[in-house]
Amino acid sequence: MKDIIQLQNKIMQEFVKQTDDKLQEFFTPYFRMAGIKGEITKGKVKWRGIKMKVKQSFGKTEYQLTQRGVDISPIFEITFKSE
Repeated sequence: MKDIIQLQNKIMQEFVKQTDDKLQEFFTPYFRMAGIKGEITKGKVKWRGIKMKVKQSFGKTEYQLTQRGVDISPIFEITFKSE
């Protein structure tokens, strides 16, 4: 039973890592357009007034960047499929 739980944890960790990498790759140009230069840090994002909107529904999650209430990126959608 422990082996199954460990395997599930590894699969989830890999999924989260891949999702984070895709989100970062997708949103980096929009951070640059918002005036962030160099490394993208929490402080720079906060200083520029950038927030991420997350909308979850059954089977999918949508992410979008906003800067002081104005959408600055298209929606990034992740759809979960069960087979």
